[in-house]
Amino acid sequence: MRCLGAKAEDMRLMSITRPAMTGALLTLCVAVLLNPAAALAQRNAPPQNIVVDTTSSHAVSSFSPFRSLGAGIDRLRGGTTDKVMTPDFIQKIQSAGWQTVSYRQNTELFAEAWHWNPKGKWSNAKAKEGYFVGDAVPAEMIRHSWAAPLPHRGFSNGDGDGYSRLTDGDLNTYWKSNPYLTQPFTGERDHPQWVTLDLGSKLEINAIRIAWAAPYATKYRVQYWTGERDPFNAPANGIWQTFPLGTVNNGKGGTVTLRLASWMTPARYLRVWMTVSSGTCDTHGSEDRRNCLGFAISELYAGTLSGNGDFHDISKHVPNRQQSITQCSSVDPWHAETDMTQASGDQVGFDLFYTSGMTRGLPAMIPVALLYSTPEDAA
Repeated sequence: MRCLGAKAEDMRLMSITRPAMTGALLTLCVAVLLNPAAALAQRNAPPQNIVVDTTSSHAVSSFSPFRSLGAGIDRLRGGTTDKVMTPDFIQKIQSAGWQTVSYRQNTELFAEAWHWNPKGKWSNAKAKEGYFVGDAVPAEMIRHSWAAPLPHRGFSNGDGDGYSRLTDGDLNTYWKSNPYLTQPFTGERDHPQWVTLDLGSKLEINAIRIAWAAPYATKYRVQYWTGERDPFNAPANGIWQTFPLGTVNNGKGGTVTLRLASWMTPARYLRVWMTVSSGTCDTHGSEDRRNCLGFAISELYAGTLSGNGDFHDISKHVPNRQQSITQCSSVDPWHAETDMTQASGDQVGFDLFYTSGMTRGLPAMIPVALLYSTPEDAA
């Protein structure tokens, strides 16, 4: 393997110093050394010429560092905000030279409902629960903002230590889809919703057990992933294949054990694809129609069903990250004031962000909560 520079006749095209050339060649050599595949490919290859042209008139594009490079302010651990957002500290930070600042929202990585304004209105004002909308006109300066882990989440992973209610082993908890994806709010046909279960490796199965909550699916299909790679990182690697006996057109809710085929099928990833809802209401009551839209499942199991009807579950059910991993299409943003926590960190209050001098008076990119909030609160 050889790391070579340009030929002598090409040197006239370069207006860089010898130290700069040495640095460029060193960088090239290190890049090749750190890439074994590239090193192997170069072993028997002929020497190659590299030409670096720094003539300004030959530039094909340009950018302004002051306009193109900036910084972002992230979620901060509790107690840190008031120490960081001070004139002396900000002056030291800005000495790095960056200009524009973006405000990064971190709560969605935790599947949490963000209260950008701690003051607002609950859909169930008496119980201080339901769907929250922050006051559009703040009555006082917003220095801090917090979030609530969603009690009906269906994700096993993500930031933080939250877990899915689909495999937590508790039939009193449940995953529920986002009611804002239904016809009363979209004006369109209800969007299909789904949940997936990862068994960890390909295992022989022939049955699934679904402990439905309300609202349950009256029409749904149980499917398995045909690809060798996972469906989320390699969606073109396979298809979701419905089991021979995996179609249900007249679901009645309750706990259902469904034989999926008359033979064993090797599968790792399973999906329940739901298209028609019962419209029955969840544990939060019928006063708010959002409680009666979408789909809800208390627990999801997979395994084998014997000839005499004995079901053997091979999934793991615990209220932590050791559970069998599930994913879901959406999560109901319903939560209560008692779910609010400061443990995940502080999203710096908008008023403090803008008045602290952090933005240098320049425009800033600001997020809105969308996945785990209400449209009214994001407007």
